[in-house]
Amino acid sequence: MPLPKLEDIKKRRNLLNIKQDKLAKEADVTRAMISKIENGHHSISYRKAAKIFDFLETRESDDMKEGKTAGKICVTKLVTINSYNTIKTAKKKMKPKGLSQLPVIDNGVCVGLITIDSILNNMDAKKVENAMTEIIPTIISEDIVITRQIRALIHDSSCVLVSNRNSTSIKGIITEWDLLDKLY
Repeated sequence: MPLPKLEDIKKRRNLLNIKQDKLAKEADVTRAMISKIENGHHSISYRKAAKIFDFLETRESDDMKEGKTAGKICVTKLVTINSYNTIKTAKKKMKPKGLSQLPVIDNGVCVGLITIDSILNNMDAKKVENAMTEIIPTIISEDIVITRQIRALIHDSSCVLVSNRNSTSIKGIITEWDLLDKLY
């Protein structure tokens, strides 16, 4: 397993909903040092880094022991759109609920995502198919326990879709906001 990186501390701390003060106290460093590390302005000794990561890993492990699965935390009222819909329709679905992305589903299959960024990067597009990302979100089973790796996947890709057990049908979606909302 690769060594953790100092630049991951903030992401992991935020996913665990831990304040800088709490992490500093548990790792026996100052809050200012945590802030400087998270902003890339300070290096620390191996011993201090190990204390920080030990605390974060213990908290992550505690979460996993609780058996929080994808099926338990996903949002099941999935808002989707078809590739042939208009950008205007996508905006109407996204804005009232504060959504930053919608899975694009054609004939029951996810073919991509329409995101705020993809819309802004394709200002001339009239249809979803002309502005959607071609990146298809990872689909995980509802039985998967939310581990640090799954949380990192959600952070890196903005969302994952959750399938029903032993099926390819989509049950729901998990975004970073869902992690924060349902795990903490």
